[in-house]
Amino acid sequence: MILLDSDHVSVLSDLRDRLHGPFAERLTLVSEPIAIPVVVLEEHFRGWLAQQRRSNDPQLAVSSQRLPIAISQDALLLSANLNDFQLVPGLNVEDWLLSLPDENGISSN
Repeated sequence: MILLDSDHVSVLSDLRDRLHGPFAERLTLVSEPIAIPVVVLEEHFRGWLAQQRRSNDPQLAVSSQRLPIAISQDALLLSANLNDFQLVPGLNVEDWLLSLPDENGISSN
């Protein structure tokens, strides 16, 4: 199983992001199931609501709610937050956004 964190969902949902095409294409090549934790969807929904209301309320820190899902399912968590998530024992985490070429074929790392 592959879990998508907020940053990867943001790239996937924004057609204008320079990494959208390469990332979406890479996802089509995987054989494992791909999932988005409900807390990530909640984050995006809250962000959208905040934008709609022009609110300055900070979003809740909910990263820890992803960890039991990822560890218990032996899932790969895709996140740009490697510094924090690599410290968690038993958690498989990678940042696929680092190795993707942009629309000009230039890698972002």
